[in-house]
Amino acid sequence: MHINNYRLATVALSALALVLYGCLGGPTKTPATRFYVLNPMYSAENGNRPQPVMSLDEDVTVGIGPVSLSQVLDRPQIIIRTGENEIRVADLDRWAAPLQENITNVLTDNLTALLSTGSILKFPWKTNIPIEYQIVLEITRFDGMPGGNVDLRSRWAILGESGRKVYAKARTVLTEPIGADTIAGYHGKPDVMWTEEYQAAFIRGYLEVARRKDFVVGMQVWNFADFAAVQSTRRVGGLNMKGVFTRTRQPKMAAHVLRKFWVGPDD
Repeated sequence: MHINNYRLATVALSALALVLYGCLGGPTKTPATRFYVLNPMYSAENGNRPQPVMSLDEDVTVGIGPVSLSQVLDRPQIIIRTGENEIRVADLDRWAAPLQENITNVLTDNLTALLSTGSILKFPWKTNIPIEYQIVLEITRFDGMPGGNVDLRSRWAILGESGRKVYAKARTVLTEPIGADTIAGYHGKPDVMWTEEYQAAFIRGYLEVARRKDFVVGMQVWNFADFAAVQSTRRVGGLNMKGVFTRTRQPKMAAHVLRKFWVGPDD
């Protein structure tokens, strides 16, 4: 059972790290306040329900929480890492709801999708039903560097017998590259992730900002074309799809954005 406990908590935390992709995209020209939420693995925006990874008896209840955040994260603004020992509080990029509440809801929804049976309750639970498994979580880091990686670091434990017994505990470090993986030929309105429109807007935002900076003397796109990566649930077809060209060197919408910026629309 301990192996499944580790697997379940790691899957839930992985899903939590992935949702930050949409929070660290390219900046826009209008300095308006933007609000973000964390979405679970299965939602109205993502209708592909994941397969359960384990089953619990119908009478087993799992409790989620308490979830705690480090002091630097417990604020409405999103944290952007600008250097190894430097962060920036993004005043114009904010969480639409308290982050602690949002994370608790995401973990609850994720575990509900990943467990085929059992009951999931959020802390504090107002019930006399015994909690067989209680998942407590402390997030110490949740930030990203635009164009770099997003990092989530946490300490968690699975408790039983009203906290007197520890079934599993560990530290988890998750790192994901920030970018705009794009499926060629996939389009959408509005510009949702994985569409060519999303990647084009993502790259356009960086280009517009870089063009206004006197200290920028040159730019290079990452990456030129899609390429084979590793087999993973995070890689569609085992490919890195951040390329502005496909593997067969066919241009995506982002390639035309680059041409317009660097060559000109009529050249």
